[in-house]
Amino acid sequence: MTGVVSIDYRTGNRLLVEHLTGLGHRRIAYVGGPEASWSYGERRRTLRRQARSLDVTLEEVRGGWSGDHGYDAGPAVRRARATAVITFNDLVGVGLLSWLHDNAVEVPAEVSVVSYDDIPLAAYSRPPLTSLRNERVRLGGLAWEQLATRLDGGAWPRPVTLAPELVVRASTGPARRRARARGA
Repeated sequence: MTGVVSIDYRTGNRLLVEHLTGLGHRRIAYVGGPEASWSYGERRRTLRRQARSLDVTLEEVRGGWSGDHGYDAGPAVRRARATAVITFNDLVGVGLLSWLHDNAVEVPAEVSVVSYDDIPLAAYSRPPLTSLRNERVRLGGLAWEQLATRLDGGAWPRPVTLAPELVVRASTGPARRRARARGA
């Protein structure tokens, strides 16, 4: 494939899942994005693969792209009994954090939340949202360079895939251990 600039979701999902499993999370919910979104398909496919390779239970929850979608996914996330949640993007993550706050669910004590994109709002949510940072400005610049090369009559440049960086903030913490039964 030529003329493509994209994010390496395989690497990104490995970073997310390894961060969560390193904290002891073995049951993770994924609040997905719009069905028609290419990035949603890539994220879901590579998340499924990563979860299988680490023997993690991945519960998929219907989502979308906005804060409202994250808020609306709250009840389904709780029913999934996950100790950690990955959301399609930071807006969905912030919406989910709002629902969790409104329903007295402590983050990260009861559930950890991580997301994609690291938009500026992620650092100011409460708690600040752990997120995968992708270099949006660089991504756009590279795409423009490829298009400009093509418009000038040149051949499409080789595809470019950018690796995201995990930005760890206060929305993630150790998985809660179940209380042991008396006499156990």
